[in-house]
Amino acid sequence: MPLTKNTLCSGHFSNGFSLVELMISMVLGLLLISGMFAVFVGNQRSAALNVELANMQESMRFALNAVSDDVRMSGYQGCMDLNSGTVDIIASDSPSPDLAATAISGAVIQSNGSWSPSPQLGTGPNQFAPPSTITPRAGTHTLAIQFAQTPDSGLSGPQVLAGTLNAEGPLELTRAIGVDVGDLVLVSTCEAGEIFTATQVSSPSTGGMTIGHDASANTRASFQRTYGLSANIGQTRVMPFTTSIYYVAATGEDRLDGSSLFALYQQTMPFDESDNPPVMLVEGVENMRILFGIGGDNGGLRYVNADSSAYDPAKIRSVRIGLLMSSYDPLLEDADSSFYQLAGESVTRSSTMSTAAYYADDKRLRLAFETTVSVRNRRAQ
Repeated sequence: MPLTKNTLCSGHFSNGFSLVELMISMVLGLLLISGMFAVFVGNQRSAALNVELANMQESMRFALNAVSDDVRMSGYQGCMDLNSGTVDIIASDSPSPDLAATAISGAVIQSNGSWSPSPQLGTGPNQFAPPSTITPRAGTHTLAIQFAQTPDSGLSGPQVLAGTLNAEGPLELTRAIGVDVGDLVLVSTCEAGEIFTATQVSSPSTGGMTIGHDASANTRASFQRTYGLSANIGQTRVMPFTTSIYYVAATGEDRLDGSSLFALYQQTMPFDESDNPPVMLVEGVENMRILFGIGGDNGGLRYVNADSSAYDPAKIRSVRIGLLMSSYDPLLEDADSSFYQLAGESVTRSSTMSTAAYYADDKRLRLAFETTVSVRNRRAQ
């Protein structure tokens, strides 16, 4: 049917949206999309914060457990504690001039990089020297721990040389304990012990392990007593002996914004940075502070840091450890302005970062962790 004026006005065709209606629809659509985008970004930021928070908590739990476990083991010598017996150190590269004073100790890193007090760890060629490649952060604290490790082993029989009982004879262990030639070893009863360097190690086909201790790496070949006799074989233990030093240092890797990335490091004997460099334990730890619980004459404890005049490593009975960890990327909307307590000292925000008592003026997420651990191998006197 041909179009006529009447058919055009008959209502068979509808008018479209006006420009004003179209613009209003577009504005409402943009507002809806903006709201959805804001919710998406907020959820994404919240998810990122939760993931990073969980990662930081897991990393810090690992760091605190590692350090705390070593503190509990400090001075471990089998059934003999630090107050009840004497350990004779015959290793030429002695781990300590006095194990009672070095079982657990600490230092404060000065602005010039020196350690105060200077660690009394090792003697002769094996004497401790502050690391020069991965250097501790100024103002932070260090923690050094010496102890006998597990697994340990008993003896299958007494020391014998050329068919007769002899304190120069090798130790015949009932099982292998992961010792190699050149490693430090502790043999002890509940009354006394010796720290020596293993000079021969073998694993007989019958099982166990044989460890020799001649004068090539020891001040003498003979122990002060013969181990494995019927009087002491039941309480005699043989264990690897180790030293662990914990400190905070820059990794040498910069973040995307150019700031330094710090981590918790562990250094062990022998103190040779080329052959046995410090090992990174946990990335993101930017501060560690330590307080030592010094036992008093009345049985009480006084907590001091390592450069205090009241510090006495031979009287340490507990350790308070504080760690501050930061996220790798800035995740907060505003810069953190919290006061963090690390082993009794406040750490606050600063744009200069002149000392370890301050943290960077940035938007990184930070968590402070603290724990107090008893030294189990030193009884209260």
